[in-house]
Amino acid sequence: MKINITVTKLIYILIFICTLSTIYSSYKYYVNYKKEQKVQKELDIIKRSFEIDNIHLINEEKKKSLNI
Repeated sequence: MKINITVTKLIYILIFICTLSTIYSSYKYYVNYKKEQKVQKELDIIKRSFEIDNIHLINEEKKKSLNI
């Protein structure tokens, strides 16, 4: 009977460790996902600023070509 109790406790400990491992890996995935989202948002902002600059340059070129 004592052996069965020990095996049961070991199984519970194993389940507990697996649960903690799952929670930890989910947390790490979430943190990486949030970092990736932040970087993507910053890249989008930079891209938009370049697009706006390009539009201004194109407009200036058009104005110059019309003046000539």
